[in-house]
Amino acid sequence: MSNLDFAATTGIIPTNPDYLNNRMFVRIINKNLLGSIAMSFACVLITHLPAKSELLRKPGLKDKPVIIVARAAGSGIVMDATPELKKVFEGMPLREALPNCPIQTVLIEADIEHYERRFDEIAESMLRISPMIEKSYLGRIYIDMSGVKPDSNQGDRTRENILDSIPNEFNPRIGLAKTKFSAYLAATQSKPGQTVTFSGDATSFIQKLPVGLLPVSQNVKFSLRNFGIYTIGQVSSLGISALQAQFGQEGKTAWEVSNSADTNIITPIKQSLCVSEYLSFPVPATTTHTICSAIEILFGKVLNNPTIKGRYIRSASIKSSTLNRATWSKKFVFKTPVNTVKNAMASVKSIFTNSTIPGPFEDVNLTVSDIVGEFGKQTGFFADVKRNEHLAEMMKQLEVRLCQKPPVYKIIEVNPWSRIPEKRKALIQFSP
Repeated sequence: MSNLDFAATTGIIPTNPDYLNNRMFVRIINKNLLGSIAMSFACVLITHLPAKSELLRKPGLKDKPVIIVARAAGSGIVMDATPELKKVFEGMPLREALPNCPIQTVLIEADIEHYERRFDEIAESMLRISPMIEKSYLGRIYIDMSGVKPDSNQGDRTRENILDSIPNEFNPRIGLAKTKFSAYLAATQSKPGQTVTFSGDATSFIQKLPVGLLPVSQNVKFSLRNFGIYTIGQVSSLGISALQAQFGQEGKTAWEVSNSADTNIITPIKQSLCVSEYLSFPVPATTTHTICSAIEILFGKVLNNPTIKGRYIRSASIKSSTLNRATWSKKFVFKTPVNTVKNAMASVKSIFTNSTIPGPFEDVNLTVSDIVGEFGKQTGFFADVKRNEHLAEMMKQLEVRLCQKPPVYKIIEVNPWSRIPEKRKALIQFSP
């Protein structure tokens, strides 16, 4: 496999003079040099996070080649693999990956819930360094470093704090640069536990890199290569309208980073009040009655928590480790916020009645969120008076369920006298 193909598929830039022979100044920063250069963004990169998470959970897999398999459309797709499997990469069909693997390779069904939970724990532990933390793709975190003064002591402490907040087994890499994408490229050049800084204009350097490094999905990367587009320079030569028409928002993102025109805005982690309770079964539970009884106990503990007592819950999620299977999870939103175990269990029991248990439950983890203040209803003499209040409550429920602003719009007149019908009215986001 050539260096270009390797970088295009794995997203890791080989340390090769062909890539680094340019006017861009690339420097590996030692511990005492991190703070000597003022940079706007840092990228913390954890490569092979799913594989490392499985090795931490199952120490017996150490020194064995492992493939994490995700199921899609009835067939196996490689989600991740341990580094020794050089010819296996993310998005590869399992049937194509197995011929390139030794016979002792271990296949593990992807536990996406577990990987995301570990990633969330790492990201939240870094909030003590800066509130401006953005979670990007799984294993990639951006930090706004504009508030860090360029003196070496503060920079040195920042680096140490970043490394201390992440377990050593994840071997994080750190990149510093003036833009988010350049910081990511710097992190790909770093070795575990080290920091690399890109200084100067990164445009000329970026043009030579493969499209596999673009912050877009694997499907878009494969499509670009099928169109004969292999380098970021080729992407930058295309028009933004053509890319956006073909790939939507991801096409726009690809063009912006290729031309160093990305906005470089950090979208900070939204912190919300959550309360969790955990219960482990002495023997894996196989009946709905046993599982619901355990959840009822957990709801009682949650509602007696001083943080929630006297308040109402709008949503909750249940996660469970199933025997020899991936983590099972279910999120549900209460039609009306609840503050009693009886009302909460009414929704929970309906879920288990209408769904099948994937396997024996080894434990149950209950997390409640979207905690609101006192909630009540008052019936009005005229039904239309309360219509907006009921509509507002419905919009809140949709927002919690969809994890974003509901795609509900209303039509307003903007130019009713226009001769062009399309200009007479417009759609705007509905807000009751």
